[in-house]
Amino acid sequence: MIRWKMRDKEGNYLTTKEFLERWKKGIQKVTPLQQTKISLQGVVLVLIGVVVGIVSSFMTGIWWLLIILCGSLFLTVINLIGTLQRYYSLKEIDKQFTQKLNEEINILKGGLKMNNKGQAELVGFVFAVIAGVLGFVMAGTMNSGIILRFVVTICCGLAGYFIPVLASK
Repeated sequence: MIRWKMRDKEGNYLTTKEFLERWKKGIQKVTPLQQTKISLQGVVLVLIGVVVGIVSSFMTGIWWLLIILCGSLFLTVINLIGTLQRYYSLKEIDKQFTQKLNEEINILKGGLKMNNKGQAELVGFVFAVIAGVLGFVMAGTMNSGIILRFVVTICCGLAGYFIPVLASK
């Protein structure tokens, strides 16, 4: 008795359990648009079979089969129309979804640039605090008044803020 062995793309043998697990994962990844396209192909195949059946039953004179197949032709055409409508609507939804996704990606790319600017401002703020503290300490070592110390602290803080921000542009 010959037993068929299943193989994967690399040529490795698969057990039935491994095959079914991979098949299940693959089936779960099928999109509704792909399902509808497969269903549409099946409906067209059934429609061809019904038409061939009608022609052959007309040629052989089996009238009762001809009546049944004509009723089936009507139902199959209705099914074909419904499947075509579903296919085109899902295709349009997929097209709109892809456009929205591309817009979101472009917005995110723009957001990354804003984030870089925000990071520069954050670094500038940190440098401003450090420079302000150092300026305050430096001004404290000088024999000067409180106003001069305050001015030196503010100037060091502003310089510490604007240098990274301006460097990021």
